[in-house]
Amino acid sequence: MRLSQLEVVPHPYYHKPGRPRIGQPPDGYHYRLQGTLKVKQEVVALARRRAGRFVQATNVLESKQLSPEEILCEYKGQQCTERGFRFLKDPM
Repeated sequence: MRLSQLEVVPHPYYHKPGRPRIGQPPDGYHYRLQGTLKVKQEVVALARRRAGRFVQATNVLESKQLSPEEILCEYKGQQCTERGFRFLKDPM
């Protein structure tokens, strides 16, 4: 990531609460940086490829029976059943 188009923006402040009088000079200034954050898409894509791993093991060795996508779908489908019976495992 990189910052670009940096700009220093002054923000006046006043010691007394409420709206200042017209023409009253500020007691001081706080300064803030304002800019644009640029993301390098190549770096993000590389990080996603490295982090996006899912290891899946099965006893079904022939891909003719189930494709990897079908195996993953079946695996994720078990979560609904597990959530449904979670209350049985709860001691309360």
